[in-house]
Amino acid sequence: MSYPHRICLPVYPLDYHIEVEVRKDICLSEPPHCYVNYFNKRCAKVLLKDCSIATLYCTINPYDLDRILNTISNNLDELKEVYEHNTKYGF
Repeated sequence: MSYPHRICLPVYPLDYHIEVEVRKDICLSEPPHCYVNYFNKRCAKVLLKDCSIATLYCTINPYDLDRILNTISNNLDELKEVYEHNTKYGF
């Protein structure tokens, strides 16, 4: 039996973290995406297809947003791989 994979990428030197969806039903019904969290509060949903903001839940200054999107872009293959795994083995 396989379990969903969790990934939590820090955005240095900021206090943001990037994580991938772990729920199978959401992975199957929505395009591949990840979430940006700030002190465990969800701030944004980012599409992995083109590294674009799908939903912004709070205000993120442009400098931080640029660092966040660069971190996602630099780890895109790993994020997509985890998302794909969770499509099959998510909760």
